[in-house]
Amino acid sequence: MLLSEHWKDMVVHWAEQENYHLNLGDDDALVFLFGGPDRIVQITLLPQGRWINITATDDRYLREDQIPRAIGAANGWNSNFQRPSVAVVFPEGDGPAWLSLSLDMDSQAQYTEERFAVLVECSINALLKVFSWLDAEYGL
Repeated sequence: MLLSEHWKDMVVHWAEQENYHLNLGDDDALVFLFGGPDRIVQITLLPQGRWINITATDDRYLREDQIPRAIGAANGWNSNFQRPSVAVVFPEGDGPAWLSLSLDMDSQAQYTEERFAVLVECSINALLKVFSWLDAEYGL
């Protein structure tokens, strides 16, 4: 199946198999939360042109004293690994910054539901490993 035509159905099917509760977010996005006692992660899947963007944020905001360390960590990660990418997000207005991780899937590729499920699982595991690395190496 062409991902650009069936991505929502494939995500819904995958989420049902994994017992994740999906929400329809803004801009046609699919959003779900998961995690444990140390961290809650929000995963958002959103079509953007040729790509399906997978973004992960956690339930932690950065304190002012963490921002320089977070920027350095993001620059270091992105320089060495590039995928998934790490960004420090500064909201408009007056609010705390947070970390955001993202990667893209080619929506023009053909996937079976099984192959898509493996790809999504690997993508989410990669995102979670970066959160673990940021915590272990930088205390973020």
